[in-house]
Amino acid sequence: MSVLQIRCPGCQAVLRIPATAAGSKVRCSQCKKVLAIPARSPAAADKKSHSQNPAATARAPTAAAATKNDDPFAGLDDSGGGDPFGASTPYSPPSSTPATAASFQPSFSKQPAEPTPATSAGRPKWLVPAIVGGLLAGAAMIVVTGLGYVAFNRSVKVAGAQQREASAEAKAAATATALRELDAFARDNPIPDTWQRQGTRGVSVLMPAEASIREVASPIQGQLVFRVDGTDPETGGKFWLTEMPIPSGTEVRRDMWLRNLYRYSGATAEDQLDVTRSGVVGKRILLARDGEQTDPVMEVFELSDRLVIVSVQPATTALAEAFFATLTLPSGSDKSDGAPADQGIAAAPASANPTDVSSTPPQLTGDEARRQKLYLEYRRFAGANNSRSPLPGINARDAVDSLLGKVSENQTQAFLVLHGLTEKQLGEIISEGNSKNWADR
Repeated sequence: MSVLQIRCPGCQAVLRIPATAAGSKVRCSQCKKVLAIPARSPAAADKKSHSQNPAATARAPTAAAATKNDDPFAGLDDSGGGDPFGASTPYSPPSSTPATAASFQPSFSKQPAEPTPATSAGRPKWLVPAIVGGLLAGAAMIVVTGLGYVAFNRSVKVAGAQQREASAEAKAAATATALRELDAFARDNPIPDTWQRQGTRGVSVLMPAEASIREVASPIQGQLVFRVDGTDPETGGKFWLTEMPIPSGTEVRRDMWLRNLYRYSGATAEDQLDVTRSGVVGKRILLARDGEQTDPVMEVFELSDRLVIVSVQPATTALAEAFFATLTLPSGSDKSDGAPADQGIAAAPASANPTDVSSTPPQLTGDEARRQKLYLEYRRFAGANNSRSPLPGINARDAVDSLLGKVSENQTQAFLVLHGLTEKQLGEIISEGNSKNWADR
């Protein structure tokens, strides 16, 4: 197969092209420039035929020497006037077979591709181990941080528990010291022999002989409470015992009552210490209003059915500690410890002619029963236990003032607020109850 050697005018590379490609276009494998190969003339064809006989073989060295000429078209017919692109015939169309054009490569172009420095440097051998090591280090840091957080929280909790324990021990020691001092003060100032024990349902305390006993409407909590109060003629100190019932289903508690007391009285409180009476733990509290010296000190206890408050005014009264020491409680139970029920409360007089059971009127129901209940509670508030019945009338406050003569406006308003009534509504209930003899039902 005959081969043509031509030099690319673009990159000067020598290309070896089959003779059959004459008159077509080829692409340089080096610079990719498209070259037009002129068609061969008849004289060139004759030279081809001569090259196949011995005479042509004898001229082969001369042809080989001609290939070393710098002229890329030295071996071609120069009928075109020396112009390699000046063929006498038009160019033939390029071959439709891509493989023919693709096979025109120089003999020295088939070299193995060397990896470029950029490709080698893009993925260094240490990259993957470095990534894995970084991930492991991050995971280790997360684990260490989590363990440190858990340990820190545990240490904080332990320190807090130790601090609370130390505080409780210090408070217990201070309380024990204070109680010993109070007991010694009580022994040095004994209660006079003339004082009498007062209270209800297992709660009792020694009070001055002339102490008054009554039920009053508490303006603080808005309900009826049992109260005993007396004054010592020698020291001028005032003493109180208050029992406030906790109705079933309600949430009246010591702290709630104290908050209402502070808000109502405008006083601030100093929580002095915990005290225990008859096995029941209570709070000793000193009230203060603008630094007055006559403010009371009180002890508050929460039983299952009531709050018990004992108080002395002023707090510096000599008999205060001895008075507190005489308090007895039913250990949180609402059962009496042998004292008669409602001891100290004046009982309503019993009827001389008890009503026959067969003639008892039927029980009231609905709204009428509700009004009867309000009527009976009002009778207690107004002093029915002293055998006096409320006067009929429209103005409830006038009726109360006429009966007791010294019921404060706060007590009246407390009763009305407790039941959500107006003065007119309460007056109408009083008139209806008197006319229907609700007190006898």
